[in-house]
Amino acid sequence: MKLKIFFISLISLFILLCFSQIFNIYPSAENVFVYYKSGYFKELDTQFNVIADTFIEMKMMTKAEILKENTGSVSSHEYTESVYSWILLDDISKKYGIEIKVYDRNGNYVPIPDVKLKNDNPEVQKLINSVNFNPVSMVKGGYYKYILPVKTEQKCLICHKNTSLNQIAGVLTFSRKYNTYIYYGSERIILFSILAFSAFIMLFFVIRWDPEKNIKELFDKTE
Repeated sequence: MKLKIFFISLISLFILLCFSQIFNIYPSAENVFVYYKSGYFKELDTQFNVIADTFIEMKMMTKAEILKENTGSVSSHEYTESVYSWILLDDISKKYGIEIKVYDRNGNYVPIPDVKLKNDNPEVQKLINSVNFNPVSMVKGGYYKYILPVKTEQKCLICHKNTSLNQIAGVLTFSRKYNTYIYYGSERIILFSILAFSAFIMLFFVIRWDPEKNIKELFDKTE
């Protein structure tokens, strides 16, 4: 009987937890993000990746144009660094409220081309020193943070001449406030509703479960 009461209490507590998440008006994503990443944040990741790709492509195109003007052809020789791609990031940052920072492969913060400052983000250095250069995302203090490593491709070697293929060429970081209402929208309600419904079914069977019945029947047969 004690075992049955324990399971009933445990499932009931889980149901209450589900309802608290379904009807919570001002919840915090930090409590759940480690275990479940909403599609809302995955969509933000996609947007950040598009910004990063645009930054890299513009960085390469502007340098190619400079080389064409100076030499008549694209080469891997020294060239003048263009600031157009940094201006793009600054415009996006101001317009959409996204803090965007650029770091080189050593973890130095690069606010503008040819200017390198000391690393102000330990998570960036941790990513650079890791074995697998995979993007890192987190929710902290009401902000969604995304750290995106940029791996060297064949086209990148025109700028990063001393870097091998598939090695880290730099890091882009993104930070923006997330919308609580969107994060806790229909997707989240459906998820915890399914979990609550499943818990109710388990609770129904546990209530009907009589562990002492089999023991009694076993003693009756032995007698």
